[in-house]
Amino acid sequence: MLYWGINRPRFIITDVIPLFYCSLLIEALLCAAWGKGFIRKLGESFVMIGVVGGWLGLFASEIFNARFPLFNYYALLTLRYHSAMIYFGYAIYIGKAYKLDRYTFLYYAAFLTPFFILAAILNASLDVNFMMIRPTSAVYPALLDLDCIFGEKFYTPVVIFYCYVGIFLISATPMTVANIISARFRAKKTEKIQPCKKSYGNTVNK
Repeated sequence: MLYWGINRPRFIITDVIPLFYCSLLIEALLCAAWGKGFIRKLGESFVMIGVVGGWLGLFASEIFNARFPLFNYYALLTLRYHSAMIYFGYAIYIGKAYKLDRYTFLYYAAFLTPFFILAAILNASLDVNFMMIRPTSAVYPALLDLDCIFGEKFYTPVVIFYCYVGIFLISATPMTVANIISARFRAKKTEKIQPCKKSYGNTVNK
């Protein structure tokens, strides 16, 4: 991506800096793989919750946009990023490398916040659209629909709220339900395999 962005006829900074929701997987994996303690939990929380972003990105991006052929560079890049989000998210969940708890949202939000702040600064300074928080995302039809529904005034807060709360709830709710069902199933299974204990009265030797 970096090579292609630099060597294009017209240099575009958004092509070389991974500062979009889906490309944050790069930073999150670095934190999850090599970070420790708090930093590691930040990365792991985003990798797990980002599963929904991966699915939505596949069906609301260039791959299914008639403006681009399937084997266009943007389509293949999108397919790679979002497929990776789905794979790593389910891998960390199924492998139980990270477990959802009451602090997961706080870790997830703490990971996102610095990137939203940086994106806002760069967007204002360079007239770009990192994190897709400006109402100029013509590539994504779903974001254009939000622009039409809420208008420019409310577009940015709606997108930010969706990235924080919407994606988290959509991703965490089924995982939490699955964890509860799995825990109850294991509990019942454990009860069945426990040996029956018979209580015998004390025998008195006469």
